[in-house]
Amino acid sequence: MLRRGLVLAASLGVAAAGSSGANDTWGGCYTYNGAICEWVNGANPGQCYASRARCEQSNGASAGCFTYNGAICEWIVGAMQSQCYTSKAQCEQSNWASGGCYTYNGAICEWVEGAMPSQCYTSRAQCEQSHGVSSGCYTYNGAICE
Repeated sequence: MLRRGLVLAASLGVAAAGSSGANDTWGGCYTYNGAICEWVNGANPGQCYASRARCEQSNGASAGCFTYNGAICEWIVGAMQSQCYTSKAQCEQSNWASGGCYTYNGAICEWVEGAMPSQCYTSRAQCEQSHGVSSGCYTYNGAICE
């Protein structure tokens, strides 16, 4: 009867009394899945880590970080460490266009959220001067200003 109870406990992912946890296939542990470290019940003891921090450190993984995707800074789980920032502010400072900037659309300079940094200007005047355009103005067409 005791053996049947232990088998049932193992199938439910419950650790046996006195188990160490990190090296016990019944209790589970942190393992690296190729992208992130996650808790796995019944994992191979040879792939176990006692803590998420130890698993992440051993595998160069992260539970998540802010990365710049070409348009905005966002929280990504399993991102490459070389693309990680510890805070959204740090990511945005390093990729300043993620908050928006002035860009030239072929006719006028306008504010764009998530523009390519290489197409950004810090002010409308700087953008207009660079492209030889002006903001424009309203003109009277005989009936209304447009």
